[in-house]
Amino acid sequence: MFSGNRLWTVLLLVIVGLPGGLHGQAVVGGSLTGTVTDAAGAVVADVAVTLTNDANGIKFTTKTNEVGSYTFANLDPGRYTLSTQMEGFAPVSLMGITVTVAQFARADVQMKLGAVSERVEVAATAGVV
Repeated sequence: MFSGNRLWTVLLLVIVGLPGGLHGQAVVGGSLTGTVTDAAGAVVADVAVTLTNDANGIKFTTKTNEVGSYTFANLDPGRYTLSTQMEGFAPVSLMGITVTVAQFARADVQMKLGAVSERVEVAATAGVV
């Protein structure tokens, strides 16, 4: 068994060593969320949403939920382009969305009725939530 001094030394080393392992838990990415609506302001569910990192071309995809919301989490800091597409609506692209470390950015999209061959492009910066 451990003697009294030896036990205290081991406990002290364990306690001192714990915080060093927690430094790797720092937040390095950001998040982007938003709501997709139609021209009348009604939410649109099941919209295909694609987020592209402008620097490296990596794409992330999701669909809006039943209340028209989407979320992309753990994004690398940088500039992104957000695209939406759904049958019966003109596709929309929001360019120049900037995501920073530990930021909760927001980019809402308003889709207009139209043919898939139409395209709406908007240069925008996401607001911080």
